[in-house]
Amino acid sequence: NRHVPNNLGRMRNLPRSLSIAAAIFLLGACTGFPGTRFTTLAGDPARAVARIALGSCARETRPQPIWDTVLAAEPDLFLHLGDNIYGDTEDMAVMREKYLALWNQPGYAKLRRTVPVIATWDDHDYGKNDAGAEYSMKAQSKRVFLDFFGEPKSSERRTRDGGIYTSYVYGPPGKRVQIILLDTRYDRTALTKVPKPDRPQRRSQGMGYYVADGDPAARVLGDDQWAWLERQLRRPAELRIVASSIQVLSDFTGREGWANIPQERERLIALIRRTGATGVVFVSGDVHLASISKRTKGAPYPLWELTASALNQRSRSISPNRNRVAGPYTEPNFGMIEVDWDRADPEVSLKIQDVAGKPVIERRIRLSTLVSG
Repeated sequence: NRHVPNNLGRMRNLPRSLSIAAAIFLLGACTGFPGTRFTTLAGDPARAVARIALGSCARETRPQPIWDTVLAAEPDLFLHLGDNIYGDTEDMAVMREKYLALWNQPGYAKLRRTVPVIATWDDHDYGKNDAGAEYSMKAQSKRVFLDFFGEPKSSERRTRDGGIYTSYVYGPPGKRVQIILLDTRYDRTALTKVPKPDRPQRRSQGMGYYVADGDPAARVLGDDQWAWLERQLRRPAELRIVASSIQVLSDFTGREGWANIPQERERLIALIRRTGATGVVFVSGDVHLASISKRTKGAPYPLWELTASALNQRSRSISPNRNRVAGPYTEPNFGMIEVDWDRADPEVSLKIQDVAGKPVIERRIRLSTLVSG
């Protein structure tokens, strides 16, 4: 790997034990991460899933005590929602070093050996802040991401010429949980900003620079992913967790979210209606605050979104969101979705828990309400 020599030099400043591990890690870059071990990623139709932990936005250079709390919650599965590291680079050797820093977090090491882990990405682990299709190293970054998470070499996720979207189904009929991981980066068109003279005032208000783009050509997902998503929504499942790295239901356009390309969000909701997909719940990360949002207008049934962010960071500002019904919570947190399959009408609990494991936000919904009326 042509990047290795420069980065080996950079490692002289690392502790000796870490620099040796990093050297081994990087020298294996062409074939993946040596010693990579996660518990199985594939869906298991024989095993009902009742406790799904999720989170986003973990600075690999900072302590991550929250993993011990996640483990104590005894989840059946952990879902990364993006910004799993802060890569922010076009140098894939640097990207690998940052994944190594996550790999060596003691609590995370316990998690990946104990709990099945699945993941999508957001902008920082994709490679550039707020980036979309224009990021020049997206194919290379995809390879590093899939190497880290132990994706099989023959999987469609690797072999397709496109993003990292994928899905899993867990549990037998009557208790099936489908998890759909979207890729909101690989094909997304560039976002539209307010004119430069308006930006100082927006900055002083902590409002961000983006505005809604009504151009019919603007995209969050590419055509291939849209066709794939329609097929996924037609598969049988009782509960569908649709993971988007960016918020789906927030109506705020200043920062990243589906609201910046509103016709794509309406297309998503229309697709749920057209396919007759029941049991849809959105989950997201990105914004460094946790909340629950709900939308009924124009929806086939009440649509809920659990936003879990950040695992080891605090929010610097709170964006407005008229669809927010719980929160925001701005301290480090993770999300938990719990399903009580023993009820005649299963109950789905959407929760945010703090670093001590205490629930700080919670809403309970019945599965029967996630069906077109």
